[in-house]
Amino acid sequence: MVNYFKPAVSDEAWKEAMQEPASAAEPEAQQADVNALLDGRCMAITLNLADGEHARIPPECYHAAAAFALFGQPFGFTWADVDLLERRAQRIGLQADEEGKRGGEPGDVLVEQLRQESRQMLSMSRRIAALLPPREMIRGTGAPAVAGTSSSAG
Repeated sequence: MVNYFKPAVSDEAWKEAMQEPASAAEPEAQQADVNALLDGRCMAITLNLADGEHARIPPECYHAAAAFALFGQPFGFTWADVDLLERRAQRIGLQADEEGKRGGEPGDVLVEQLRQESRQMLSMSRRIAALLPPREMIRGTGAPAVAGTSSSAG
């Protein structure tokens, strides 16, 4: 069974973020510097603001911070990536079914490997989808149809 992950950012937060880019009146938003500090097992993310102040991002907000940081970046994820992974997972699942019909024994190694790969790809697509704004929101704003890059490499 495929796990569905809770979206990193609420629809309302995405809507607000996509409508109001940082302005010149908010220099701290433009000049924020992010530091990720690895201290043993614990990672802390802090923002160094323009006024010399620091703001620490609590671990429970990392998922949302990652979503906002990746959105619209060339190294970010897109709905096209999610679609590609889901199509590939479906094809691998069909391949497993065909292998099973060819007389594969219950527990056949190849069939089980294919099914496991299909489940892993679906899980990956769900984790990526949880980092993206809703498809409908991207289509309705004039933003690129896919978040991240304007085209997908495949």
